[in-house]
Amino acid sequence: MEALRRELAEISDGKLTAEAIDPECHLFDYGYVDSLSAVMFLAHVEETWGVRIDDVDMVERLNTLSAIARYVSENA
Repeated sequence: MEALRRELAEISDGKLTAEAIDPECHLFDYGYVDSLSAVMFLAHVEETWGVRIDDVDMVERLNTLSAIARYVSENA
């Protein structure tokens, strides 16, 4: 989870710190990601852990950092 938080903070170009990211909040509703940073984040997940997440899944069901972390843990 912490690695995912750090990655989100990194792609925010200094707008967020890892500590400020609530893993239970909806990533789009809280402005943690926009369409471009979502693509960058998903590419990082696939490259780092070998787990592919479709854009639609990130919007519909894997829309919190906790949900993504669980998915990665179960599928890596």
